[in-house]
Amino acid sequence: MIDLTGYKLTFDEEFNSRSISQNGTGTTWADIRPGSRLNANADIGFGNSAFVDAASGIDPFSVQNGALHITAVRTDAEVAGPGDWASGLISSRASFAQTYGYFEMRAQLPAEAGVWPAFWMLPADGSWPPELDVLEAYGDTNLWQYVHSVAGDVQVWSSHANMTAGYHSYGVEWGPTTISFYFDGERVGAAQTPVDFHKPMYLLADLAIQRGVAGTTDAAKQMQIDYIRAYSADPHATAVDLAHVSSPDGADTGHLYGATAASHAEPPPSNGQASVLSLRVSGDHYAGSPQFQVFVDGTAVGSVQTVQALHVLGQWQQFDFSGPFAANTAHAVEVRFLNDAWDGYGGGEGHDRNLYVQSLTLNGTTENWTAATGNVAPWSTDSAAIATNGSIVFGHAVAGPPPQQPVTPPSPPPESVPTAPSAPGGSASLSVKVSGDHYTGAPQFQVFVDGAQIGQTQTVEAVHVLGQWDTFDFDGAFAAGTPHQVEVRFVNDAWDGYGGGEGHDRNLYVESVSLNAHTALWTAATGNVAPWSIGSAALATNGGVLFDLF
Repeated sequence: MIDLTGYKLTFDEEFNSRSISQNGTGTTWADIRPGSRLNANADIGFGNSAFVDAASGIDPFSVQNGALHITAVRTDAEVAGPGDWASGLISSRASFAQTYGYFEMRAQLPAEAGVWPAFWMLPADGSWPPELDVLEAYGDTNLWQYVHSVAGDVQVWSSHANMTAGYHSYGVEWGPTTISFYFDGERVGAAQTPVDFHKPMYLLADLAIQRGVAGTTDAAKQMQIDYIRAYSADPHATAVDLAHVSSPDGADTGHLYGATAASHAEPPPSNGQASVLSLRVSGDHYAGSPQFQVFVDGTAVGSVQTVQALHVLGQWQQFDFSGPFAANTAHAVEVRFLNDAWDGYGGGEGHDRNLYVQSLTLNGTTENWTAATGNVAPWSTDSAAIATNGSIVFGHAVAGPPPQQPVTPPSPPPESVPTAPSAPGGSASLSVKVSGDHYTGAPQFQVFVDGAQIGQTQTVEAVHVLGQWDTFDFDGAFAAGTPHQVEVRFVNDAWDGYGGGEGHDRNLYVESVSLNAHTALWTAATGNVAPWSIGSAALATNGGVLFDLF
């Protein structure tokens, strides 16, 4: 679960009332984009639809039960021009824009052919690109998120079985170096921040209708938006009030992921009343996700929980449980891992199923993982790792029903340091700094100097989306003062055919190569360099990049 501790709420639209006009003067939202006007009361729109203002005779907007409803209806050319549908768009260009932060919309999407809901961002100076697409969907379970830049486009795809059932949140955390996309508070992908993403951007949301999609009916289509919020980590940012929260589905959406608002405080639990126990966890996944159950003073609280967060990507998921946990009274909280599995070979994501517990909060008191006792793996570093079925306990030990007897697999092997044999005739140091995207395995590469292979095939464990880098050192007879050509050759490309980046694609990134104290940065590379490379030479397919050094 995303953690916005240290952030401030800087924009909040709970849709308790309607504040929309054609140009946004005196209102929160505008419904026609400058430069995209179709006629006096409509925006040219997208696909087979125009975005209209109520003055067109068709009002696509209504506020009901704390949600903005955007409704698309069939119409004629007098209203929609070349389109067959009239629908709605809202834009904050006249009221709010921000550089960097976390931006989120909670909405219920339509689940039928032909729909095209979106939540996106554009630069306040009117330039294009850049464009940041936090949500694009097409009536099914696929979520598409994009970074559009002068440096190229990056696509992040994920699929969520329940995406068209009920309300869900769609977010992006945009920073100076990394852009991360979220679904229901969990990160699903990331990209490096391109060079043109360092200026204020404003918010847009719309419901468009696609053109020519089989199965599209003439019935009205509708998207419902619960809220749109923005947060900033800038210490000079001004916090705004959290408006009255009135989620249409009755969900408690007053949480701010740890961020602060100008006037909002979560009420503390009262003695004898239901209070909240929060658990922050992550997992390694192999042939399924890790599952756990919580016991307080020996009594089960809630049902068996399933962890989707990926520990290798730095993701964390928060689970909240309610119960009569009396304040000022000692409690023992047991977290029990239930479904350990292992492939018998590797360790970590894709090979082993493990549970990680980072912290626990009860009645306003937080205990970090270092306070846990019990079945804590000895190699735990950032959380209490549970590598076999069994329990860890926070507080005085009051156990629940006996757990099944754990079976202990071998500990994960230590990471190896790649080396290469020295060539005869003296040696000099060659260093290659690399990272990778991982999909059903890690990227591998070989190094050639002046056409001769140096060392063996190397495997990259560093995760590019997390900003990790591995440096591989090789020794050989590389005469100083003499030109040398160094080739870094990617040898095991793979792709799932759908998404991009970590978990979907296997790519190699080369940041620099150093030889005889001379360093060539990635910008000097030639050959198989992906056109969307930013910050390193990306190899998206098998092949080599070349560096000329002395």
